[in-house]
Amino acid sequence: MKTVLLLSALIAAQAPASPPLSDPAAYEVYAAVLPSEWPIRVAHAKRLVIQRTTTVGQIIGGECYPKGTDIQGAWAEALENYKAQNKTTWALTNSFQLSVPYGLESREAIDGFFKDRGLSGWDDFKAAHPDSGGYIQLSAVGFDSTRRYAIVYVAHMCGGLCGSGQYHFLRLEAGTWREVNLRVTTCGWIS
Repeated sequence: MKTVLLLSALIAAQAPASPPLSDPAAYEVYAAVLPSEWPIRVAHAKRLVIQRTTTVGQIIGGECYPKGTDIQGAWAEALENYKAQNKTTWALTNSFQLSVPYGLESREAIDGFFKDRGLSGWDDFKAAHPDSGGYIQLSAVGFDSTRRYAIVYVAHMCGGLCGSGQYHFLRLEAGTWREVNLRVTTCGWIS
């Protein structure tokens, strides 16, 4: 057992750390989107749990990017930047300006609740993070060249058949990020 733990520690020590995501505009986009997400809007979370590293919107078999007639011009630029930004796994920092307190948890810590117990791990997760509404995963944000159009993927997991993931499209209007409805096809999901 000690050999396995030592080997795991050595591998973890050699793995490159994710660079910190320090773009203030990305955190403004997150702050604009998160209040509309289920943990805040429906579950009335008292403390959010956010995965510390970014994730990419995925479906079984690979990545799924928005497409459609509205993905042109600034939106096409934002999508290309989204793809480029999400080639890197970024470490989120305590830069969120939210009305709800939050904590950043490593993916390994979150996965640890479910590794040996499967869906029964939700009991342990909810005991460790009461009133959290589950946990949230965020992608890096893609911006157009003027940094007035943004695309971000947000997912939340709250139980075996509880969760969702979707892309959000935002435009900066008079200094405020506002969600925009585009005619696009995406691989959003809900359970």
